[in-house]
Amino acid sequence: MGSNDSGYHGQIVQEMLAFISPPDFSHKNEKATHLDSWGLSREVAKLVLDDPNAFLIGSIFDYQIPFRKAWEAPFKLKQRLGHLDILVIADMEFDDLYAHVHGGGQGKALHRFNSILTRKVLSACKRLVVQYGGSAANIWPDRSSAPEVMSRLEEFDGISQKIGNMMIRLLGTSFGVHLTQWNKIDVAVDRHVERVFRRTGLVNDGGRRTKRLVIDKAKELCPDFPGKLDDPAFNIGERWCSEQRPLCGEVRDGRICPLNGICQKVEIG
Repeated sequence: MGSNDSGYHGQIVQEMLAFISPPDFSHKNEKATHLDSWGLSREVAKLVLDDPNAFLIGSIFDYQIPFRKAWEAPFKLKQRLGHLDILVIADMEFDDLYAHVHGGGQGKALHRFNSILTRKVLSACKRLVVQYGGSAANIWPDRSSAPEVMSRLEEFDGISQKIGNMMIRLLGTSFGVHLTQWNKIDVAVDRHVERVFRRTGLVNDGGRRTKRLVIDKAKELCPDFPGKLDDPAFNIGERWCSEQRPLCGEVRDGRICPLNGICQKVEIG
């Protein structure tokens, strides 16, 4: 990488972190009282914040659907089942749980891929019962290391690199969990984050390797804590750097894209 590239990449990182400052994990953060910034209702947020199992299930639903719909899924599933009892769900037949995920006469389907999500939720509930006493909180007790928690999460069908790293970061920022070795958290690469890294020119389009390129670049740029680029890249990608039509100079939430003045706008023509 040339010196010019190094300087430019440093500017991009500086502007990202000025847009959304990195969280402080040196101490135990207070548990959030709401999730208004997620666009969730207070009743949905209360369930996700108060029930670790709802947080885990919502994370599993966060697969190829808008993330707000994913986080509403545990609440709606609880309404349909009349409970969110992991012991009961783990013992359900696939078809019975599928009927509630699909909706039938109870409303719209909770996901695009109802069969896949039914299988993943059943698998997660069974693993929670067998390995974690029926409570996801036992996956991430205080003072566990972030890599250790990540390893446990990756054993769950439906917890990808993106979702696992996202969950660990959220545990520290919103759920009052204090883990060690936070600096080991990688950037959680989804389509928004990847697109911002490509269009700014931080990485080239490497096809199937692009995700790995993004992870490695974040480690290079922020070796102290690669995951701190997650929130700003995601928010820039969702608000301005849309796939269909980039909105670089459009005012969203009272401002234009924080990278508009320096971004190389690769792939935008």
